[in-house]
Amino acid sequence: FFLKLDATYYALDGSATVIQMLHEQYPELKKNLLQGDFTQVIPFHEKFDLVVDRAGLTCNSTEDIIKALIIIKKMMNKRGRFVGVDWYSTQHTEYDWGDPIDDSYTRIFTDERCEFKNVGKAHFFDKDHLLDILSDFKIIHLDHKVYTHYISKPEGYQSCSWNFVAELQS
Repeated sequence: FFLKLDATYYALDGSATVIQMLHEQYPELKKNLLQGDFTQVIPFHEKFDLVVDRAGLTCNSTEDIIKALIIIKKMMNKRGRFVGVDWYSTQHTEYDWGDPIDDSYTRIFTDERCEFKNVGKAHFFDKDHLLDILSDFKIIHLDHKVYTHYISKPEGYQSCSWNFVAELQS
């Protein structure tokens, strides 16, 4: 999508396997697609107009999400936009099935029913927690998705997540 827009595109992912696959698929972007821990450092030197996170930050504790957002804000142009897609909601069934780790919003999963079992941490947000985490941004769009499953998962299982667009204010 971004290549078709002729936009300069960078990506950082924790998985070396994913980055290797992307290097093979998009060799022209090899120097722009790096493996790393975005809660510690983002190794690009540009200022960004747009940052998109699709449920990447949600695999961290509150403390690490805040660390990553501090780094992201420093790398964004004033009035830059931050888009979050599929940030897990506390209304998600997995939230109640997980065991707290690090803080009350972060869970680890051992229950056999859990779809998230063996995937590591997952962080869940209620509206107040999400708005608090994003308090340095002006929220332009916020929606909460609720999917209720009736077949292939336990009756009434809900997949719930937040999508947002936020603009950096300072």
